[in-house]
Amino acid sequence: MRTTVLTIVLLFISGDRLFGQQLIWDKTRPLTFADFRGKPHDSTFAAATFCGIETKVCKRNFWTGKITVAVEAIFYPDTSWYLTDKIHDLTLRHEQGHFDIAEWFSRKLRKIIEGEIKNVVDYNRTFQSTYDKLYRDYYLTQEKYERETGVGTELDGQLKWEIIIQKNLDSFDEYKNNGCQQKL
Repeated sequence: MRTTVLTIVLLFISGDRLFGQQLIWDKTRPLTFADFRGKPHDSTFAAATFCGIETKVCKRNFWTGKITVAVEAIFYPDTSWYLTDKIHDLTLRHEQGHFDIAEWFSRKLRKIIEGEIKNVVDYNRTFQSTYDKLYRDYYLTQEKYERETGVGTELDGQLKWEIIIQKNLDSFDEYKNNGCQQKL
């Protein structure tokens, strides 16, 4: 009985990740149209990707106060959608770009955290303002990406941004792990 209850609790806690309510960015696992399961909100666009940056304290040493913060780029399948009659050759590449930008900024945040947030005091004092500033830059970058790619309809803009995104992912390559692999 105790094992059954523990299993159910673990499934409930991790269910979102096990049953596809969200996808964590993974270089080896690009998005597919099957990942877009949401109901379309607008008929103006071919698709919409809902993704973002999630953080959590994953390790805390009670004695030293040292903490480790996990940062992950997350894609939300149940709110992301596409319109079959409006998609074109660039649609999926463009939507992947949004998710890749989320990973780029996740890596930026991991670098900031590694350099500035060593313990609970640092976290309490600076994390929220640091996150807010980074998230504002992330949002502005996503908007610029939309403008300069014609919301995924302009090949030249899309190709330019794919290079920009890849260069930035590469420049933060040492921060590609979510942060919880480190020891306290």
